[in-house]
This record gives sequence, C-alpha cells and structure tokens, in this order.
Amino acid sequence: MQRTTQSRTSLKTSTTGDTRTIRKDVTLSIRKNKRLEVQMKRRVASVASSSKEDPYEILEKLPEMTEAVLSGKRADALDALRMFRVLSSCEDNPFIQDIVDCNVIERFITFLKYDSFTKLQYESVWILSNIASRETQYVDMLVNAGILPRLLHLLDSKEDEVVGQTVWCVSNIVGDGVKSRDICIENSIYAKILVIIQNTKDKLTLQNCAWCLRNFFMTPLPSSENILSALPLLSRMLASVDIEILRDVCDAVSKITTISRTDVFAVVVASDVPRKLVYLCQRIVNDELCDSLTEAYVACILGKFAMGTNAQTGKVVHPVILTAMRKMLSRNNTKIKFEVAFALSNMVAGTVSQICVILDSGILKDVVELIDVSDFSIKKELVWVLCNFCECASVKQLKNFLEHHKLIEKLCGVLESSDNELVLVTLKSLKKLLCLGQTYVDEAAGFKINPYRIEIERVGGLDKLEKLQYAESTKIYEKSVDILGMYFDANPIIDTICEIMPSVAEGGQSFLFSGI
Repeated sequence: MQRTTQSRTSLKTSTTGDTRTIRKDVTLSIRKNKRLEVQMKRRVASVASSSKEDPYEILEKLPEMTEAVLSGKRADALDALRMFRVLSSCEDNPFIQDIVDCNVIERFITFLKYDSFTKLQYESVWILSNIASRETQYVDMLVNAGILPRLLHLLDSKEDEVVGQTVWCVSNIVGDGVKSRDICIENSIYAKILVIIQNTKDKLTLQNCAWCLRNFFMTPLPSSENILSALPLLSRMLASVDIEILRDVCDAVSKITTISRTDVFAVVVASDVPRKLVYLCQRIVNDELCDSLTEAYVACILGKFAMGTNAQTGKVVHPVILTAMRKMLSRNNTKIKFEVAFALSNMVAGTVSQICVILDSGILKDVVELIDVSDFSIKKELVWVLCNFCECASVKQLKNFLEHHKLIEKLCGVLESSDNELVLVTLKSLKKLLCLGQTYVDEAAGFKINPYRIEIERVGGLDKLEKLQYAESTKIYEKSVDILGMYFDANPIIDTICEIMPSVAEGGQSFLFSGI
C-alpha cells in the first residue's frame, strides 16, 4: 500500500513564524520505492505438512469429495471439507482452480449459515479465506456468489475461532483492492469489524481485526466518517503490548494522518493519539518496543504531525519523543532513519520555543555527526534538518550552535553534491549564516571580519563556492555569485591573517577570534 504524504520543495514562511517546508516529488518517490509493507493479503498457515495424506493423493479423490459436499450429509461433508482445506492451504501450489472447477464454491458459502454446525462453518470459511488470498478473479467470484452477507452473518457467531477466521476471510477480500474494500463497507462489514474490536476478548480475533482495519485504510482512504468512527479504537489499540496488533494499528494511523485530509487530521491531533505516541516512544526509549516496522510507522506518524501547523507540530515536539527519535536515528535501518530525519526536518521548521526543546534533546548534534552517511536519501533529509534549523532558529540559538558544532563544515561539504535542489537550499543556509556573521563586525568586542566567512574559508568552502560559478544550473550560478560578491573579497582572508585562526575546543569549535 502506498502512503499518501507531502514532502518539501521550498521554505514557506508566514508572518507568525510558522515555517513548514513542503517538498513534493523527490521524497514521495523515495517513500514509494523504499516503503516497508506487510502483506495486505495472507493465507492461513499451511496444514498440508501436518496432514497424513499427500495433497496429490487427495487431488485424486476430488470426485468423491465433491459428491460428499453436495450430498447434504453433514458428517461426510465435514470430512470432505477438511481435505479441500488441505488442498487450498498448500503454499507452493494451492490447487485453487482445481477446487473451483468442482463447482462447490456456492455450497461452501451456503455452509456459512449453518449456525447449528459451527465446525462446518469454520472449515468452509477457512477454505474461502484461502481462495480470497489469491488473484482478483477469485475474489470477484466469491463476491458475485454472495459471500459478503454470509460473512456479515458469521461475524455474529458465538464461537471465537469462527469469528476470527471470518475476519481473516474479510481481510483477504478487503486487501484485494479499493473496489472490494468499498463493497465491504457498503455491506456493513466495516461497521461490524469495529463492533468486534470493541467487544472481543479473544487475542487472535483482535489481531485479525487490527490487520483487517489496516487493510480498510488503503489509499485512497475511505470517507472521513468511516475513518473517524475507527479513531477511538485505533487510539486504544496503540497501547497494546501485542506487536502484531501494534504494527497494524500504527500502519493504519500513519495512513490517516495525512495533511491532504485536513478534516481528519485535525480530529486526530485533538484526539488521544498524541498522548499514545508519547507512550509508544517511552517504550522505545526503554527498549520495550524493538520492532523495526513498528518503529518506522511511529516515525512516519511523527512526521505527519510535524508537517502540520505549529500547534500540530507542538504535539510531537516532546522530550520523550525526541529521545526516542535519537535512539531510532542510531538504528542500522534505512527506513527508520529516513522517517526520523524527515520528521525532524519539519519539527525544526517550527517556533523558536519548539526549536529550544529540540536543541535541549541533543538530537541536532546527532544529525551533524550523521550527515556523512553513505545512503543519499538519508543524507538529503539530514541536510534539510540543518537547513531548516538555519532558517528558523533564533540568532541566539544559531550562534550558540555554531560555537559548539561543525555546522558550517558539514554544509560546505554538501556543495559538492550533484543534487541541485540540495545545493540550492544549502547555499541559502550559508548565506543566512554569513548575514548573521556580519553582526560580529559591529560589536564592541572589536571584531572587524565576519567569523563565519573565515570558517567557510578554513574548511575549503570558498573553493567550492567558486567552482559553483561554473555550474550548469542558472540558479546555482546566480546564488553562488551573489554570496561571493556580497561576503568575500578577492583575496582569501584565511591565507593572509594567521592570527585569526579560531581555537577549536574539544567536541566543537569557537569563533572567538583575537587580533582582528
């Protein structure tokens, strides 16, 4: 399933300081190509390996099995159903078409209404689940044969195993695509699943319901009314300790928290979901939640919140969440790192007070240290974190960070990138820092030279800026020429004034120059 999202194209600043960067094309492509998805359709665990009979031997008995199913003798039908189930459960070759050719599918569906013989119901729905796990043509066949009203009826069964298996069958039908999903909603099955989630105490049934609910939220999403009706249950299940349930629920929430559905997103933000995110992040911090898929979904949800207004971003700029993000950023997992970096890049595009919380967490220090990662998709997001920080942080925050971290050196390293978009946004940040450095020139301390200009020269940034004057991109050429003409003399200062070299403290750098 693809995830509907927005990404950043340019900095967008309002008079209230609400800066959110929106880059639409490149990041969305990366997310489609690198998404980690569990299957929307899955088969019931194979039983062929534990059966005493070989599937190919059973295949030879198809005429007798067919006669038993159609005869009306329930005991004989039950035995035959169990053999049909073995055939339908073979992983490599499930013999689905062989079963269909026996013209017994409508009979299987009829068995679903035999409330007085639940074993017959159970075996039948198991076979139908396996058939529904296959190609669309088989799903359409089941729907056209009238399976949905029978499944709706079966969801009211008093037997947990029957309900659980029925939910499995529904999930496979829903997972076939939007058409099947919408038909299930129209037939009241979606509403029934929500009722089961609210009332069931059976672990397996709840696991299947969570998976089924996730399938209902494939894109394009269903109506806002349908989404919001599930929100309280999704929020409740975010506290589950069952990793299968949690994984599916997090995936579902990640899909509904999308900026393009502002009506839904506003309700999600105002719900109990943000508090549950803090709870989940605390579990990550405590090493109580160690599942890569779930962590990726959590990071994705955080990113969706961070892409909203400053008030919505504030819901996830929380010390516990940021601590968890630092831990996730250290994972050896490209997907998780990408999602965390994407979320953080939008968090630092928030208010000064929000940036203060982010700085206190120490995560920006991690970003500077990780910026040289080999994976370009992650590197690009980390660069956006630093560039958005340069754009949105206060003068005091920027100056303090520059004194203790090698921000300028890392940004200058980006100037050699072949990605024009990344070079342009980096040039914008360097110009912002050079403009900030001009404030030192007029200070009473006696500085006569822009310290950030000196630092750019010291780390080889001037040479890179000069090379960009020959870039094929007109925008890069114009931006580099503008910076060179405005902030740099013809002769590099670093080569002529030795005493102005900054003293570098352990773990950082200082711009407290002397003799200038």
